[in-house]
Amino acid sequence: MQNDSKQEEAIKALTEIDDTSNKLQSRGYDREAIDCMQLGLLKRHEIFGPNSTEFVSQSKEVVKTCNNLALKCTRLENHYKFQDAVDFLNFALTIAKHDQVVLTLRNLAQVYAHKGEYTKALKYLEEAKIAGQDQLGQQQQQQQQQQQ
Repeated sequence: MQNDSKQEEAIKALTEIDDTSNKLQSRGYDREAIDCMQLGLLKRHEIFGPNSTEFVSQSKEVVKTCNNLALKCTRLENHYKFQDAVDFLNFALTIAKHDQVVLTLRNLAQVYAHKGEYTKALKYLEEAKIAGQDQLGQQQQQQQQQQQ
């Protein structure tokens, strides 16, 4: 009974974290919203586990949000926002899986190209290409295994 009570409290806290993150994001406090999302991920990991649907789907959502916010920051053409874009994308890379890694690396390339740092942009494009080839190879292996 006590474990159920603790679980309910944890889920209530998680709901509050999600609500706060949504409010912050709607008010333009992007960095703070991402911090809340990160806290929400940690809480989901703690409550549901790393392989749970709740954790995995929220991880994907956080990566998507980081990528969207980074591109929004890039369009503002402001040095402070440029650094935010890089920070959002680097955080996204720490939790991204499979196709989201390729997308995030491509977006990092776009951010650096927009800033005129073409050497860094090319580096991230090359990393995206390698990650995409690795992903394609894994998919082909899985298809071959399924056919056997």
